[in-house]
Amino acid sequence: MSKLKRSVYVALLCAALFVPISALAAGSGNLRVGAARIDITPTAKAATGLKNVWGTAFTGVHDHVYVRAIVIDNGQTSAALVSIDTASIPDTLAQRQRIEKETGVPAGQIMITTTHGHNAPIPWQPSTSRQYGPETENYNSVVEKSLMEAVRQAKAHLQPGSMTLATGYADLNVNRDEFVGDRWKTGRNPTRPSDKTVWVLRFDNAAGEPVAFFVNYAVHGLILGPDNTLVTGDLPGSTSRFIESYYQDKVVSLWTSGPAGDQNPVVSSWDLDDVLTHKVREPGEASFQLSESYGRLLGEEAIRASGAGDSVREATSSLSLWSASKDVTCPGSHYDAKTKTRVDTEPQTIHMDLLMVNNIALAGVAAEVVTNIYYHLKRESPLANTILVTLNNGRLTYMPDDAAYDAPIFEVRSSSLARGCGEGAIVNTFTDLINKRLAMQAGSGPGN
Repeated sequence: MSKLKRSVYVALLCAALFVPISALAAGSGNLRVGAARIDITPTAKAATGLKNVWGTAFTGVHDHVYVRAIVIDNGQTSAALVSIDTASIPDTLAQRQRIEKETGVPAGQIMITTTHGHNAPIPWQPSTSRQYGPETENYNSVVEKSLMEAVRQAKAHLQPGSMTLATGYADLNVNRDEFVGDRWKTGRNPTRPSDKTVWVLRFDNAAGEPVAFFVNYAVHGLILGPDNTLVTGDLPGSTSRFIESYYQDKVVSLWTSGPAGDQNPVVSSWDLDDVLTHKVREPGEASFQLSESYGRLLGEEAIRASGAGDSVREATSSLSLWSASKDVTCPGSHYDAKTKTRVDTEPQTIHMDLLMVNNIALAGVAAEVVTNIYYHLKRESPLANTILVTLNNGRLTYMPDDAAYDAPIFEVRSSSLARGCGEGAIVNTFTDLINKRLAMQAGSGPGN
């Protein structure tokens, strides 16, 4: 098939299978907020029956991992923001439906994300995947119950409050697509795109005391590598724990990943591409100290930004909520390392959720999205406050931008999507949905 014919085919198939799933009418009123944190750390004994994302068996626990939840409510409707200290999860619809049944929070307004820490146990693995240890089934049960309990407790703690949106800056990530020798590797490339924005939603009680933080930053949580054998929340966990400890554990700090598909920490304790460099370093206490230092830097910036006037974008005690979800099915393909070409496979469905919190767009994608797609979305979005939340309500694949397919970088080699659909699906879906919401607010549609 010629390139022209294939591009037309991709565009037509993508458009033909653009299927709306749901939309919930808006509600507005005075903001109430509640938060909870549930410990999901396995016991030292149970940890030895679990493995990390690379299949390395754990020998113990270094630091605790959690499910964290923030519930916001305006008297008419509610939403839940939830994170799990783990690398990834499959589709969460069944979990969200159970949470709705038990708590009343609409499933379409529940965003369950993962911190993408690569050295925390991984729940809900399909039977066809790599074995993640004999304790996986028991761990699944723990996480399942903790998800429900975290939302239940957060809702039970609802109290009048206010919300502050702020942006900070942290130069702690770097594009990892680097050309060395005669090939692309995963390394450090400061000449390629990297978003340094730290998005912060801080929720306070009526007395002005912080209750919860929602932090969004674009970086992989893998300061610790495949040779590590201790359970850890890595950089995302360190960030959340620092903020929580700063406020004497009276707040819940929830981490979400931004456009981190092509972003690694500037410094890590290991080299991802040891085939080329042979510089994998043994893990040790220095690695954990590095993770804690990075977490402190990000945590300090989140705290500073949310209290600094020049960083604050919105501060309000009113809350309007609106949500919509869409699926887009794109042609599938995979990279064949032998022929160095892409081979057509079955279509792939991208799940996307938009949660509008006032005029803040939380754009959730069940994939690992690269920086250039977010930059494209920001250019097209009618709202300056558009926050990309990746690994949201599942994980399909890596999501490279269309131009990235010209080179066999890691994200392209790892993607299950054919070129020409994913980037447009994300940008068009969210801009269309945001415009729909703005039209409602202007009085040209129901539910305003």
